[in-house]
Amino acid sequence: MRDLEACEYPGYLLLQRAVGWVDDLPPTMDHSGRHRPPTVKALARQVEARVDNGQLSSAMSIVERIQDRLDEVPIPAPLSVESIRAKIQDLHPQATGNDVLPPQERDPGGCSVSPKDVMKVVGSLNRRSCNGVSGWTFLAIRSVMLWQDREARPEHRADEKEAFIALCLLINSACAGRLCPSVMALWSLCRAALLPKPDGGGWRPLGIGDGWYRVMGKVVAKALAEGVGADMAPLQLAVGLKHGVEIGA
Repeated sequence: MRDLEACEYPGYLLLQRAVGWVDDLPPTMDHSGRHRPPTVKALARQVEARVDNGQLSSAMSIVERIQDRLDEVPIPAPLSVESIRAKIQDLHPQATGNDVLPPQERDPGGCSVSPKDVMKVVGSLNRRSCNGVSGWTFLAIRSVMLWQDREARPEHRADEKEAFIALCLLINSACAGRLCPSVMALWSLCRAALLPKPDGGGWRPLGIGDGWYRVMGKVVAKALAEGVGADMAPLQLAVGLKHGVEIGA
């Protein structure tokens, strides 16, 4: 359910409150040993499993069952567009000169990834992750890049390979600083989202990057991960080094 927090998934607020209220519910099994109905927390897990499998209609049916058991849970009215903008402006003030990082003294030279690197990352994308400004979700990217039928005809497999080669070229162009300025401007945009804190404690602002930009970041991070520990040692022992905590101790 953590991966659903930032998106407008139907029933998320209901699930969030249901899990928090589950301990206050009366016992669902009497002493006669009769069948015990599923708890609200168990129903919430069923919803997550249905969403993972793309069974959204079934997931909504379970959400309705949760609603029937928690009719007393108050659902706050949604904020207006003007209120959302005002809160985001308050939580994310305009940047000043002090917020700009100084220029690097040395150009790191970028990196280069392979189509195989890209394929591994795309195949492991979280299908429940939400979209950024462009509307592309990880689920949509997986659907476009991967043939769901592993027994697809050879020509379809060739199309899949060409798609990964094209995305690899795009990522390498970005790493080399050769991206079109309009694409860079689009990918650098974030979609703002406000999540209510528990017990009415205000709002938690999130900035959700574009789906393709996040895929690029994952591919580059995975490609550079193996050498990070050696490159940064002995300045840090927490990332990229086995048993780093024990070494530091």
